[in-house]
Amino acid sequence: MTSSDELGSATLPLQALMDHLLRDGMQQGTLEARNAFTLLEQTLREILAAQLDERKRVLAALGEIIGLALLDITLEEKLQRALDCILAVPSVYGLDQGCLFLVDEPGRLLRMVAQRHLPPELTTLCRSVPYGACLCGRAMDDTQPVLFHPSIDAAHDREHPGMVPHGHTLFLARDLKTDRPLMLVNLYVRNHCREDPRAHFLIDALAMALSVLHALHDTQEALRGFAFRDPVTGLANRRIFQDRLDQARRRAIRNHESFMVVALGVDRFGRINESLGRGVGDQALRLLATRFKETMRAGDTLAKADGGEFLFLMFIRNVREIMSPVQRIRALIADPLPLEERELRVTVSIGISLFPDDGEQLLEKAQFALKSAKEQGPGQFQVFSSQAHAKTLAMLALEQDLRQAVVRRLLVPHYQPQISLASMKIIGFEALIRWPDPEQPDRMRAFPDQFIPLAEETGLIVPLGEQVLPQACRDLKAWHDLGYRELHMAVNLSARQFASPTLLATITRALADSGLPPRHLELEITESQVMLDKERAREILSAIKELGVQLALDDFGTGYSSLSILQQFPFDRLKIDRSFVMNLPTQASNLNMINTIIQMARGLQLLVTAEGVENQDQQDKLKLGGCDDVQGWLYSKALPADQIPGLLAKYNTSNTYEPIKE
Repeated sequence: MTSSDELGSATLPLQALMDHLLRDGMQQGTLEARNAFTLLEQTLREILAAQLDERKRVLAALGEIIGLALLDITLEEKLQRALDCILAVPSVYGLDQGCLFLVDEPGRLLRMVAQRHLPPELTTLCRSVPYGACLCGRAMDDTQPVLFHPSIDAAHDREHPGMVPHGHTLFLARDLKTDRPLMLVNLYVRNHCREDPRAHFLIDALAMALSVLHALHDTQEALRGFAFRDPVTGLANRRIFQDRLDQARRRAIRNHESFMVVALGVDRFGRINESLGRGVGDQALRLLATRFKETMRAGDTLAKADGGEFLFLMFIRNVREIMSPVQRIRALIADPLPLEERELRVTVSIGISLFPDDGEQLLEKAQFALKSAKEQGPGQFQVFSSQAHAKTLAMLALEQDLRQAVVRRLLVPHYQPQISLASMKIIGFEALIRWPDPEQPDRMRAFPDQFIPLAEETGLIVPLGEQVLPQACRDLKAWHDLGYRELHMAVNLSARQFASPTLLATITRALADSGLPPRHLELEITESQVMLDKERAREILSAIKELGVQLALDDFGTGYSSLSILQQFPFDRLKIDRSFVMNLPTQASNLNMINTIIQMARGLQLLVTAEGVENQDQQDKLKLGGCDDVQGWLYSKALPADQIPGLLAKYNTSNTYEPIKE
């Protein structure tokens, strides 16, 4: 803490004079002399105390001005408080009046941002002052660091003759790095101006404090930019959007207005990043941000959330207007994005919530609606509804349960037999994931069409696959040890598993730990996985084949269905999708297509398995067409591992075939 001696260092000459006079006075023997010098001592001490008190107030004002930089308020609010601090120092004013201008050098203007006790008409008149106009404007061209002016400005005296006579003390605060003028302070003084060295020193200190305040505020704003701006697009982030949303709510309540919150998601944005690279994804986001700014009106807000999601806040007159912004947004993305090396077409899904209709948590509700829109397919939009909300909440609960189930290994493989049409024996199984209810083992917690897409979306499919593949290998090896040594096991690889850098290690470990010969493991991959990145797919599939593992092309006919897929990649089997088998008895075109697929596979020396066989007629037509193997409910549903040995004992040791269907 600063001591009184330190504060009073500038008063040492006065203290020396006082000591000299007292010493000489005490040498005078008379009572009158001693009383006179005692009175002198008291007077000098009062003067010294007043000077110390003033210095304390000056230091307090300087500290308070600099400390304002740390407050979470606007620069104008900080400067108003700084002006109040300056006017609280007795050395620099005679009237409790003054104003502070920010300097606009490109426009050569002074913009008043703070004032105290100025007449309203003068405040209005001086809101914006050109260089050279009136005393403040002329101060910008003055070469002196401090301008003392003894009387009221002549122009103001003519226009406002009733003003109290006063002078001015004007000074500039400058940028600490460039020395350019930042702000001008005009302090109104009574009758005379202080031009002594103490006043100059004090004003220099105040100017420096204002410069430090401005520099710290700029630094704080830059840091706030990092905290509150999206680093890729430069748009406001979710935190700022939520603040603007709170402001919009208060405005809407006050003015009886309505507004909409729009959550917009770029469809398959994760796929863009994965296949084309994050740099391309970032470039696409910046181009979209530029286009979306075109839809914004005064009072609207555009922000960037996580991933490929943008947020809009738009005021509307009524709910009938919601389609107009949606159409404007869709029109902006109709043209492809001109990236550096290619053009990229994107679609977007949109979720909307409304105020006052949807009450609280509007951002969350718009994002709920966006999730519902995505579930309908790309390019859709959805307005929030309580039914969609309930469905989304149910999906969130399912996701939480799924995460726990994966950790606790509650999801297990069941096995559907594959039947040779030549021998009508079981020649292998497909491992299918099931999620039994832990409280009711005879029931399922959720069905595959519910949790498999969710596992894909959340990435849980990778740890789940790393559990299922080794278990399927162990189960098949156990059945081999029972004497059924020619059975194979088909296991599906999801898109995320196929792209995982640990895939080959997982396969190798599963085979080694189980002791299963690699040729009895068959991995199924879909056409879309192969076509996403053909070069990488060729590398992965070749590496899998080098392990001795078999490969099957799953769901053939539902994707690209190109003959080149079968020619370019080392597949051993193709599987005809159930959608073709379903209508075999009634649609001749399906039968012709299946027969064509089978003949094409024969030419490429591939085995053919048909999925989804449910009746004898389908089986007969497939057998007549030359299909090798079949699977479906006609033979058996997928069964837990403990039921498979009984199934094999019953049907693979008998001489006659009977449908396995239960």
